[in-house]
Amino acid sequence: MDLATQFYKEGKFVDLVIMDLNMPIMGGGEATKMIKSTISHDFWPHIVALSASEMTPSQIKECQECKFDDWLTAPLTLQTINTRILPKLLGP
Repeated sequence: MDLATQFYKEGKFVDLVIMDLNMPIMGGGEATKMIKSTISHDFWPHIVALSASEMTPSQIKECQECKFDDWLTAPLTLQTINTRILPKLLGP
């Protein structure tokens, strides 16, 4: 069980998950599908896919199909967090 789902079951809520696409046991897409199928839609965290290399069109399509909220390439910088992630978390 992933940490976001475990927290939800304990009544704790996560606002942001930065998900590695290429994890060794379970891929990031599979983990994201699990989170979004387990947690009530009202409490879905903002899930950002993170790739170590530039995203291919097939990876972007997979991110869309797995319902990632965004996808980024490492390294993740403070500027990227401020311009791409925070505005979506904080809203208009």
